[in-house]
Amino acid sequence: RNVGLIFRNEPAAGRREMLLTYGKLQLKLKILVGLFKRRPTTETLLGMTVRFFDYRTFVFLFEELFIWRSYEFTAQTERPFILDCGSNIGISILFFKRRYPNAVILGFEPDPATFALLKENVAQNRLRNVTVINRAVSDTHGTIDFYSDPDLPGSLAMTVRPERGLEAMAQVETTPLSDHLGDEIDFLKMDIEGSEECVLE
Repeated sequence: RNVGLIFRNEPAAGRREMLLTYGKLQLKLKILVGLFKRRPTTETLLGMTVRFFDYRTFVFLFEELFIWRSYEFTAQTERPFILDCGSNIGISILFFKRRYPNAVILGFEPDPATFALLKENVAQNRLRNVTVINRAVSDTHGTIDFYSDPDLPGSLAMTVRPERGLEAMAQVETTPLSDHLGDEIDFLKMDIEGSEECVLE
């Protein structure tokens, strides 16, 4: 099914590279991680080097963005302005930059450890016109309680909602989305751990 999506969604010029990349990731997931219980934290793909916490989560993000293309959009300009709220380790930014190399991207990630990898992934791939901010997008300036699992750094389940039952709690700084809306936005991606409603309101 996913191979079919590569041919349907990926431009013809990139299909072979995407097939080889996807095949490599699946083999490493099944053999290196599944069989030999290794825990790689770096991968090279599509001309990019990516650091991450967990290989299974990394492969999931790759499938979601590069195979299923959850954030695919057609820009009206070669230099779209993209707000990436909830960048995690930056796979979404790598996708946007591969799709639109001249894009101007502003990314937000509140978790300090995850932000460190996000910043590293942007720097080591020499991504131009990308700015990342270690803040949670919210409706006010200040701080907010942020919950995570200490055994799963960078988890996609991190949240501002205590009812999700995650053990570790820390306060992170917030920034209102409205502070960053001065220019016309071509694409707004919002995956912000439970703050979506208050930000939209």
